[in-house]
Amino acid sequence: MLLDRGASVDVTDLDGSTPLIRASVHGHVDIMRLLLDHGASVNVTDELGRAPLISACGIGHVDIVRMMLDRGASVDATHRRGRTVLHVGVLESNVDIARMLLDRGASVDATDERGRTPLIDASRYGLVDVARMLLDRGASMDVTDEYGRTPLLDASENGRVDIVRMLLDHGASVDATDKYGRTPLLDASENGRVDIARMLLDHGASVDATDKYGRTPLLDASENGRVDIVRMLLDHGASVDATDKYGTTPLIRASSNGRVGIVRMLLDRGASVDATDRVSHHAFPRNGAEQLSVIRRNFASPIPGLVFTSL
Repeated sequence: MLLDRGASVDVTDLDGSTPLIRASVHGHVDIMRLLLDHGASVNVTDELGRAPLISACGIGHVDIVRMMLDRGASVDATHRRGRTVLHVGVLESNVDIARMLLDRGASVDATDERGRTPLIDASRYGLVDVARMLLDRGASMDVTDEYGRTPLLDASENGRVDIVRMLLDHGASVDATDKYGRTPLLDASENGRVDIARMLLDHGASVDATDKYGRTPLLDASENGRVDIVRMLLDHGASVDATDKYGTTPLIRASSNGRVGIVRMLLDRGASVDATDRVSHHAFPRNGAEQLSVIRRNFASPIPGLVFTSL
């Protein structure tokens, strides 16, 4: 009735939203069709740069997405932070929408303002089905964001086992580094991702890779109490006395953080109990009699200023 009485089809509110944008946000298919039939602008955007197609992808409404594309909506429309329609569809984990967008010509490796692609997003959040489809459509596995992060790095850090397996099976670089020199194995070791660490090692990841601070996977795992990963790294030949740029060893980190089991394991593998870093931290525990006992039983040489008062 309002349209028949001459109401403006593209009138905007204070947020820059038109009736078509509002209808797309709420999934009102019939109203959208009516507005489009009366000449509503299909690519109009609000103050956030959000077009109706982006809103439709955001709510996962397949029929609206199809209708908007049929009416000429831009398949590579972007909104805030440069995120494309495909980025939005991927984050909704909607395979049907993502496939439809790609079928209509959406760029599979489109990047937002941070250099993130749809595959990086899918890998970070563990969206397995969407990631598989993106790879099948030729998405780059070794693309990097502004921090040099690849899909495999994000998947490894966040414990996305199935994604990691998929990326490795497709040939992703197992030792790719970000701008800080972090590798997938470093991230997996720090965060206790046992299955992922094993998978990366089985695919040839460097067991003694170092970041820009000289930290190795073993040092990160020792500091954070990742017992199973420490054992795995040592079994794969990790250097037990590797030092970071400050001269810190895995034993010093484990001792400082009260990791008794790891202290024992490192000593059993021959870690130097007399190692010191650049600020004179020794490779001995400071948190309890049990840890001091471990050190003493391994015949540490006298350490200036250390008195065994708790044994």
